[in-house]
Formats: sequence, structure tokens, C-alpha cells
Amino acid sequence: MQRRANKFTPTKRNSSGNNNEQAPLHTRYNSKSRKNNDNYRSLPCIILAGSIISLSILLWFHHVNLHVHTDEKVQQVVVPYAPKKVNGHWEEWVVDDDGVGQNTHHVIDGEVIDDPSEFARQEKEPVVDGGEKDAFETVQGKYFTMLKPRRTTEEATDSMLSVSNENVMGEKKLKNELEKVKANQKKKKDLGVNVLSRWMGDGVPVIVPELADKKNKNTETGKLLKPNQVENKSQFPSPIDILDDDVEVVLKPAFGQHRSDQNAVFAFAEGYTLDIYAGFIESLIDTGYTGDIVLSVSSLEKLDPEVEKYLRSRPNLVVYAVKWDCFKKSGEEIDNTNGGMSDCKMHGMFANASTGEIAEDPREARPVATARYELYWAWSLLYSPHSQILLIDARDTIFQGDPFGGMKPSSGETGILRFFAENADATSLSISSFNKNWLIAAYGKAAFEKISDRPVICSGSTAGEQVAIESYLRAMVLQFDETKCKKKGCDQGFHNYLHYYNKLVGAFGIDKIIVYEQGKGAVNNLGAMKTKPLTEWGLLDTVKEVVLNWDKSVAPVAHQVDRDEDLRKISNHKRKTYVNEWRSSNP
Repeated sequence: MQRRANKFTPTKRNSSGNNNEQAPLHTRYNSKSRKNNDNYRSLPCIILAGSIISLSILLWFHHVNLHVHTDEKVQQVVVPYAPKKVNGHWEEWVVDDDGVGQNTHHVIDGEVIDDPSEFARQEKEPVVDGGEKDAFETVQGKYFTMLKPRRTTEEATDSMLSVSNENVMGEKKLKNELEKVKANQKKKKDLGVNVLSRWMGDGVPVIVPELADKKNKNTETGKLLKPNQVENKSQFPSPIDILDDDVEVVLKPAFGQHRSDQNAVFAFAEGYTLDIYAGFIESLIDTGYTGDIVLSVSSLEKLDPEVEKYLRSRPNLVVYAVKWDCFKKSGEEIDNTNGGMSDCKMHGMFANASTGEIAEDPREARPVATARYELYWAWSLLYSPHSQILLIDARDTIFQGDPFGGMKPSSGETGILRFFAENADATSLSISSFNKNWLIAAYGKAAFEKISDRPVICSGSTAGEQVAIESYLRAMVLQFDETKCKKKGCDQGFHNYLHYYNKLVGAFGIDKIIVYEQGKGAVNNLGAMKTKPLTEWGLLDTVKEVVLNWDKSVAPVAHQVDRDEDLRKISNHKRKTYVNEWRSSNP
């Protein structure tokens, strides 16, 4: 009887087609020894498996050789990356730099960006102490395999449209916002502005400034630009644009007169006692400063008579007595700003140019700390393009030197904007719960997390040339219009968002932005230094009674002087001295 073949043993067919003969692989062995060599039966299977694996490895290496060495093997699909602009926007490609689909990146504005959501904050680092920094090198001329985008199937499209999702609704929102821009352009507003082509979220305005690439080169024209210069600069909408065409700013000072060719210090200073006003104004005058001092105070009927008498007696002072309609968070009307905690509407800012009829405040009631930027904007219009302007808190500021010392006016049509940071070792946007909450309230948690490790930039101290300050103030007002954030302090969230998301880079009127580290600029912000006395930090000379910068020079402006016990005593003593001197000369 012939032995039955094992079903796992390979067989070969004889000429008659019967599978009755063993087909030994690689090794022949005597049939008489089969009984004693059963272990050899599995050897052909092992050898066959090894052959298959070897063949697979050879094929894999052949595949890798064809794709990895793209410069040599597949020249027809390898091209150098060259960014292009389409309708004024840089196109975005998804590229594959290893040829096998395993290493994809996004390329935006000539840079490889692995996470496109990070692009907004990676695009350009701020200028620090006058020196420029590019955080990311441009990747140009590298060889990539371009992956063309694929169209979705009709079934996928139908399925997407059948679901009411955020992206679909976003496109509807974009259309609605663009219709508003179109309507404004019919009224000769927002002409020539850049707009979004896709919805980026409720906190992102449709009108955006156009940015040059990282190397300050226009890749369409090849024209080299000066540092921080950007072509086709765009304006933020004017705070008056939400009103009818025939409306103008009519707010006038209660007393004093603007001098358009002078520098100016702006402060919202409502409801303070005489010593606060005297400390702010007299310390500034003592530095030899002769420019304008512009303040917003309580309406005259609420202003303390002695305070009014003092203010009227000081030179170069311009005072606005603004009337507010204020409400508690519950909606109940109250007769004061409640220390800035109440939401308020402004009286008398705008009026019909033809009839003179006062227009109602077009914005929702909001904290006066937020509304003050509209006042600052209106005031800024009354100065020359290269007048230096300082926006500063009045309550906790003492001047020790000319705030504009060393700030030279620019020669062109744009100007410099100057920001002043708080101490980066002591605090950050994430360490400070206040700053964290303001940013999240205005822009959401995701926007906050992308910049959470950054130093705090203080919104209570900003300087710059009029042409740059006016553009910045437009942007600040727009942030409330877009976010409707009504927390007291949201203006600092606006300020940091604008800076770290580069919303001001390339804006009309702004040549460059300089951010001064704490203790290295004209304004020394001291609020974050309260972890230990300023004397231990080496920033307070109690003998000379002056605040110092880190280089031991006297800080021209000491801000947040009420945070340190020794400095608070020194500041209060100076204020009382100023008041007593004024009273003695004005019985």
C-alpha cells in the first residue's frame, strides 16, 4: 500500500496528473529512511517560508530605493517648493518629503509647519529691546513630492451637508460678515482691505492685515523690504464705522486745549482723590515735561470742587468730564462706575454731523476700563502723526523722568509702537489667574493655551507715535466688538492676544513693535515683583527714594507703585507733599 501524503507536504504532479509522488525540496533523501526521519518532513515548510521572506525583503528594498532616492529615480514627480499667492493669499500645500507617504507636513508662506494651528503665533516673534528675532528659519528650495488634494465623493459631500456642524455654520457666518464688508464698501468704508477666505472662528475678525513673509521679501515681486516693513498695509475698522455715515466725534474737553504738535500723556482718571491727581500730574511736571496731559474725570457735577480747582490751575492740562450711564451686572441702573466693576454706556461721544443731534452709544454697556480705549482713540486724532503718546494708569503711577526721553520720531508715514512687559521670572499668562481668566473669557481655552507660557504684557502702559497708537486703539476697540468680553480687565486679555497672535504686525501705521522687558524701558511695571521687597530685587533706592531699572538707572516711569510697602510709603509721602504745596499757594 502506498503511503498517503501529508496534507501540509508539497507534492508534484506526474505526467498523468496524479498527486501520488513526493516532491522533496532542496534535499533528496532515501525513501527507506523515511520512518526514521519523520522530523525532516517539516524542513521543506521552513525552507519555503524563508524563501518567501527573503524575496519580500528584496522587493521592499527595491521599493525603498525607488522612492527614498527621489532625486535619482523619480525626477518627474519631484519639484522644488515654490510658494505662490492666489488672490492675495499664500497657498497651502501638504507635502511628503520621504516619498512614501509617511512624513507629511503643511507648508505655509514658504515654511514647513507641522501643526498649522500653531502658525499664527509662530509666524513672527516680537521685537525685544529694539533687536529683531526670527523664531523659525524659512525652508526654501527643498525637494518635495507634491501630494495633490483629492476630491471628496458625492456620498461624502451629501453626508457632510446633512449634518449641521461648526464648519458648515462657519461658512454661513463668513458669508454674513462679508456681506457687511460689501455694504460698508458701498458707503466708501473698508476700501482695499484684506478679508478672510474661510471662517476662522467667532473671535477672529473677517478683516485682517496682510503679512509679508518671514525674510521681509515679497515673493511675488522679489522686492526686498526694510525690517518690519509690510506692503499693502490694512487698517482696522474705525470705532465710528458701526454708525451711520453722517456721524462724527463731537466730544469736547471740559477745559484745556490740545496742542497738536506736542507729545501727550493719556490717562483715564475718574473718581480719584486730590492726592492721586497731584502725585500723577506734579511728578510729571517736575521731570521738565512740557507736553499735554489729557485726563478723563467724573462729570463736573460729581467732581470734587477742590479737585476741579486744582485741575484748572495746572498748565498744559486737558480734562474731559465724561457722563456715563452705568448698570450692575443684574441690569439695575446705578449712578457711578462702581470702581470700574459696572457696565457703562458713554454720553456725548458722537453726533449727527448735519443736525448736531447726539448719537446714542452704539456699543453695549461695558466696563469703563474697556471703554477708555474709545476715548483714547478720539484724543489721538488730535495730534500729529509723529507726536509721542503714552497711555498710562493714573492711580498707581509716579514719574521720575521724561517718559519720552530718547524716543525719536520716525521719518516716514508709519511709527513705532512700544509695549512694556511684567517680570517674566515672576509671572506669565498661565501663572497669573487673572490674565488666564481674561484671555479665556475673551477668546476661549484653546487660544489661551497656545500662548500660556508667554510673559504678561501690561495694557496699563503703552507708548508710541500717534500714527501707530491710533491703529493700536482701533484694534483694541475691535476686540470688544468681536468678543463682547465684559469682565473688568478683559482689555489686558485683548492687549496680549493682539501682540502674541501678531494681529498688529503689518497693520496700517505701525512700522514695528518694540517690547521692553520689565525694568529695561521707559516704564517699569512692578506689580509682579511683590513676591519679595523691591529693595531685595535691587529696584528701589530708599535713600534717594527712586525706583531703578536693572541697569541701576532711574526708571522714567514707575508703574504699580502701590504693590511694595516701602515704595507705597514713599509715593504717598510725595503725593501729600504735592498737595500741601499746592494748597499753600492756592488758599
